[in-house]
Amino acid sequence: MNKVVANSGLNLRAKPTTQSQKVGHVPYGETVEILHREHYGLDTLQQIDTEKNSYKVIGYWLKVSYKGISGYVNNAYLNTSKDWDFQKDNHLYNNDFVLLYPGITCVSNYVKLSQYYWYGYYSNASDCTLKPIKVEMNRNVIEMNDVQTIVKEDTDLLFIVGSRKPMQTGPINEVVKDFQINGYEYRREESNYLAFSEPYFESYGDYSDRSYDFTLKIKHKHEYQYIMESRNRGDLHTIKWMGDLDQDGRMDYILDFGEKSYHSILYLSSQRIKGSLLKAVARFKSAYCC
Repeated sequence: MNKVVANSGLNLRAKPTTQSQKVGHVPYGETVEILHREHYGLDTLQQIDTEKNSYKVIGYWLKVSYKGISGYVNNAYLNTSKDWDFQKDNHLYNNDFVLLYPGITCVSNYVKLSQYYWYGYYSNASDCTLKPIKVEMNRNVIEMNDVQTIVKEDTDLLFIVGSRKPMQTGPINEVVKDFQINGYEYRREESNYLAFSEPYFESYGDYSDRSYDFTLKIKHKHEYQYIMESRNRGDLHTIKWMGDLDQDGRMDYILDFGEKSYHSILYLSSQRIKGSLLKAVARFKSAYCC
């Protein structure tokens, strides 16, 4: 755990306490060298209360070195190197847009918050709207999934979008959310916006394979774009959300894939290239144990 993920950087301390003298500063994204395997105490650094939840920032004090200066930092503001870089993991996603969800998440979803404009999508029985928000990311290292994506106004907050450029805010045309397309809740669908075929099942002894083969097509008037083609053995299982997020008069989608390697992909129509209806612009990664 040696990459600094505190958005404004991390102070090196003379002793393992937030009240001790500052002896140096490590910018966001820089690497520190951990000098000892032993820690110097578990510390609760702060508690952040939102409308719905309470989050504690908890970590162990470590002795580290940065550019020849030794000091102490708390690993609530450090992250694993191997899960650091969005683009290294998959350069197709998370360049101009980021998709996050409020609450507990995986270390691989860390991003430099100051590089984006942040918006919350709020949905309830009477209103669906996109609003500017402030986002924090911290860690509670004693939790299994230890990264916390925190928004103070989290009542009815469904998902979070980061964009390199400002987005239009206000009411959003929401069509559907949490639509199950496989398993026992599967149902054939043909609408103005999407169409998918009957699934194909394969069985192996007593085990029924739940990675179904089916075709999913996104529609706009007389145009189509295949998201999944038959015999692809894909693991798409839910249309998490569908509506006009970028407010260009066409549908946008968040699709959920996978099970243990669970991830959500945001597709935006405004970013489409010639001959397509949508472009996959952001991926949120999750899992049972991430």
